[in-house]
Amino acid sequence: MPAPFHAGVRPAIPQMRDGDDVPARPCSPASGARQPRCRVEAVRMMIHHRTGKAAALALAVLLALPSWAAAQSFAKADSWEGAERWLTPDQQARYELYLGETEAAKTGGGMTGQGAGDVLYRLALSAYADGEYALAAAVAEQAVRNGKVKEGTKFLGTLYFSDRLGRENRSNAIPWFIRSAGQGDADSMHALGSLYHMALGLDEAAKWYGKAAALGHAESKKALEAMIADGSYKPDTGERDFDNAEMDRKLGSMPKAFAGYLRAAQKGHVQAMYNVGFMYEEGHGIEARPVDAVLWYNRAAGRGHVKAMTKLGLAYVGGGGVGKDVAEGRKWLQRAAAAGDPQAAMSLAVMEGGQ
Repeated sequence: MPAPFHAGVRPAIPQMRDGDDVPARPCSPASGARQPRCRVEAVRMMIHHRTGKAAALALAVLLALPSWAAAQSFAKADSWEGAERWLTPDQQARYELYLGETEAAKTGGGMTGQGAGDVLYRLALSAYADGEYALAAAVAEQAVRNGKVKEGTKFLGTLYFSDRLGRENRSNAIPWFIRSAGQGDADSMHALGSLYHMALGLDEAAKWYGKAAALGHAESKKALEAMIADGSYKPDTGERDFDNAEMDRKLGSMPKAFAGYLRAAQKGHVQAMYNVGFMYEEGHGIEARPVDAVLWYNRAAGRGHVKAMTKLGLAYVGGGGVGKDVAEGRKWLQRAAAAGDPQAAMSLAVMEGGQ
């Protein structure tokens, strides 16, 4: 059985505080900044020493620096000048590409072009393409903090979900996918459903599959249908809420009964829809609201509730809670009468006799 995932887990990327010294690390000039682990440490150190948007240029240079010693020297330098001396011709071209996008960062000012978040996000994609996944995660977090929220959170969720940072870290995908889902991303909702499904959190899985399916995500729709078909998930149809409301009604607690019927109706329980409409019409347990009564009668009638069809037809004929429309009212009464409702048949007879 797979180990459970926990939505509260955060990616374990240490954060430095202002005033901290660059911590001693096992990286050395000999190890080189090209090693993924050392480059991650360099990223943290760069962010520490270059605050705000100016960090983006430092990170751009970091992707081309040949050694840990060069990264340390650059991060501690008082001037942006002279960085080129650490670069090969190919690295120089890469440096100039990012330099053109971050020209204002030379003086510590605001970013030009698409902004710090965009530059950092592209750096994360570059690190990912190079197979340096820990570095990609570290830089993507900075991209999110600099405004690249929609793309950055989905990228981080996908990265952790892929197991490229180790299966033991897979649960770290959850908080990033939750943030991405909050931006309306259906793929992230589906991924959350998959994560919880694998961890046997079936109710939570169904919730996220349902949200994605409501946005048209085909795979989530199939997954939810499969869970219902194999019995691993039983949708809440409102039956329990309805039964409790019935008990409250019999005990004379009409406000509690109304609240229970309403909960059931909101979950699709058809008889509860009719009861809510009736209580709104009669003012039982709630202030009488003819307009709301018609709304719920209409919902129940649309689901085939015969008594609701009659109530809806009478509302149209009399203009109660809805604009008077005799033709529309007759249509609903005829449907109810055809289904065997005597009140509808009697009402139609009265209408015909009055003509």
